This record gives sequence, C-alpha cells and structure tokens, in this order.
Amino acid sequence: MKVTMKYARAVTPTHHRHTLRNYLSMSVAGLILLASTVAHAQYDRTLGDTFFGQEKNYYCGPATARMILSGDTVNVTPLPSQDTLYTKIQATNGTVAANGNFYTSPDGLKGALSFYDPNHTYVAYNIANYDSAVRTLAYNIDHYSVTGGALINNGGHWINVVGVDTSVKPALNTAFKVNGFYIKDPWSGFMPGKGLGKNSYYANTAEGWKKYFTTTNYGGKYQGNYAFVTDPDPDTDTADSSFNFTPTSIANATQADSEAALDLSNIAGLAGDASFENGSFGLAGATEVNFSDGAGEWLVPYYQTGATTASGTVLINATTGTLDQAFWDEGVLTGDSLSAVDSLVQNEASNQLILDNVVPEPTTLLGYIVGGLTLTALCKARHSRKS
Repeated sequence: MKVTMKYARAVTPTHHRHTLRNYLSMSVAGLILLASTVAHAQYDRTLGDTFFGQEKNYYCGPATARMILSGDTVNVTPLPSQDTLYTKIQATNGTVAANGNFYTSPDGLKGALSFYDPNHTYVAYNIANYDSAVRTLAYNIDHYSVTGGALINNGGHWINVVGVDTSVKPALNTAFKVNGFYIKDPWSGFMPGKGLGKNSYYANTAEGWKKYFTTTNYGGKYQGNYAFVTDPDPDTDTADSSFNFTPTSIANATQADSEAALDLSNIAGLAGDASFENGSFGLAGATEVNFSDGAGEWLVPYYQTGATTASGTVLINATTGTLDQAFWDEGVLTGDSLSAVDSLVQNEASNQLILDNVVPEPTTLLGYIVGGLTLTALCKARHSRKS
C-alpha cells in the first residue's frame, strides 16, 4: 500500500449533478438536505501499514507495535513476533508507580518501537488538554509519515492510528481543525465482529473519536491524561480542534442515505477507497441504532453496482447529521459481509468497551494465585470476554 495524500474538494454544482444522477430516488427533502449541508474537509492523508489482529487477549500493545513497524515508511524486516514485542515492552514498561497498571504502558510501547526502529524518534505523549492531544497526534501522523498508537477506553486498549482528515494541512501553531482519524483495531482481528474495526474512520465528534480517545484512569504518571505514541513533535497550539459543520437532524432512512453520500464525498480517504466507489448507499435501506448513552445513529450500508452484499458502511448521527464512523473491508477479512459490521456496531451501541490492557489489581492477583491458577490463566480469565 502506498502513502496517499488527497485534498477533498468542496461540493460544487458539477458534483451535485453527478450525485443526483446516482440518487434519482431521493425525496425532495433529501435534495434540500444535500444542497444545504456545508462541506468541512480540505485535507486528508492515510498511511500504509499491515493489519495484525492481536494473538492474545492482552496483546493489543504488541499487535499495535507490529502494525507500526510494518508501515511503508518504517518497513522493519523481519518483523518481530508479538511474543517478542511483548517481552521487549515488559522490559521497558517502567515501574507500576510510574506508569500505572498497563500490560503495555506508553513507555513500554515507545521502548519496543525505538529498539526495533532506531531510525525514528518515538515519543510517549502524556497530555492533559484534549485539543492539544488531538492536534499533536494529527500533526505527527501527517508530518512524520509514521503511523502511531493511541490509548483508548481510559487506557484500557491500544489501537493503531494510520491517517488524519483535517481542515487544512496540519502545521505547528496553526489553528487547523481535526475532522477525524483512520484507525485499525487489533481486537477486531482477535474477536471478528467486535472492537472498532480492522479499517475504520472515526470523526472528531462526541459519538466518534471523542467517545473512545479518553483520559487514562489506571494510575501512574499517565493518570487523567491523554496518552499516545508517535514520532514527534508536539504542537504547542491548544486551539479548539473540533471541525465545523452545520447540524442537520435526520428523520428517516432516505435522508440518512442522502447525508451519507454527501459526507462521504467530503472525506477523501473514504471517497477514494475502493469499498466506497462504483456504487451507492441505500440498496437495503438505512437502519437506526440507539446507543446506550442515548445517541441515535443511522447505519447506512454501501453497495457497489450489481453487488448484493455491502462493501462498507457508515454511521450518520441522527441529531447532527455528521458522519461519526465508517467501516470497510470487515466482510472481506471475516468472510461475513455486512453482518460483521452489524455485530460490531451493536456491541459498540451497548457500550462494550475493550479493556484488555489493564493488569489486575494485586488483591485480585493474590486470589488467583491462592486458587492455583498460573499468571497466564489469570490473564485469560480476566480479559477474555463474550458479548
């Protein structure tokens, strides 16, 4: 996969005509929605690395490290195994007092990456301000062309960050807006149909990136801060990172199809992906999904011309009309088409967060040891989960 860099164009009359040819079945309300929504993305970049599902239920860190080391601009050969990476991570994790109860701490991930890729200078970031953290992550991914690792779910899980979508090309001390991030979740390889997806896009919204990229709460020096590991530098500007959009409520499946088509056209990394080309939304109709936090989302599948199974799907926020999340290639990688994404979204809606990066408390550990279980059995008992 090659490094790609694309500029998303604003919606023009010509683009409207092209869209109308593909969506003649839209209602009048849908057409009005299409014409009134404001485009927000001008810059988009995704980097190439290889997806690896984690091989054990607490190997999100090693799997993320392996994806980063496989990147087009890093290309470590031969790639160390996840077992080898876990050993190196443990050796560089630091003390519990310094780093908290993580199987893979930010320092451990940084140490393993630095050992196997001495050509880049990895930094374990520990930032209190959300906007500063998000902007720094976006800037580093774009400027240094190396994918990164981010701690999500209050420090409970690592994911691989492979791309950014921003208002303009990120630059230091410039008030660019972060529209969203492209990610790969190793848990979705370990447990197909769960996690955040093998290839996904999460918008910088309350039901997208903000929902998962949260402060850590497992103690140590990272307590209460946002943590991630990338090639440097920091962005010292802490301006609001949220992108601008015109809120538009979505009342029915037809409007959801229309908004999905428009929003997709404004995110170059999605519109340019083969999973979202040569077809349209709406063949089987959108489905409304209610999340446990009260948010409503329209799950809208995308079908390529002549296909009967979806090649991708997006979540459109019922209240704001924003594209909060997008998934693709889940069917190809699991042999399951839309049902894998459907399962993934249903698990997400019920707030089943992945918490596989948290070492059990000492009292819990003692109880298992007294019961005669090994540490390996403890890890499996603590972290394997069913939905």
